[in-house]
Amino acid sequence: MIISNIKNRNGNKAVNQFQIDFKDFTAFQSYETLILIKNNETNEVILDSGYWNYSMTTSKYRNIFLNETSKETEKKIKQGIYKLSSNLGEIAYNKGFCGIPSGKNVLMTDIGIDGNKI
Repeated sequence: MIISNIKNRNGNKAVNQFQIDFKDFTAFQSYETLILIKNNETNEVILDSGYWNYSMTTSKYRNIFLNETSKETEKKIKQGIYKLSSNLGEIAYNKGFCGIPSGKNVLMTDIGIDGNKI
C-alpha cells in the first residue's frame, strides 16, 4: 500500500486529503473518513453514502481525485455508474484495503504518509 497526499489544483500537497494505492484498488480519504474506493481494473467506484458530499472541502478533493465535477459525480450516481454504500469501511476491509475492523478508518497521520509504502 502507498499513501500520499492528494495535490491541490496548484500542485501542492493538500493537508488531510489522502490517496491510498493498492494493487487493484485506490481509495480517497478526507481527514479520518474513507470517502470512496475505486477498482483500478474495472473503474468501479463505490462512495460512502453519508460522506461522499459531506462538505465543500470533501467535494473539492473528491472532484480532483475523480477528475470530474460534483454534477458529473451526481449524474453517475443517478445512472448507477457509481454505487453508494453505508458500509464502505466494511467493503474496503473485505477487499483487503486495510487490516482494520469494518466501519473504522485508518488514521493516515498515525501510519505514515507521503508515498511511504506500508
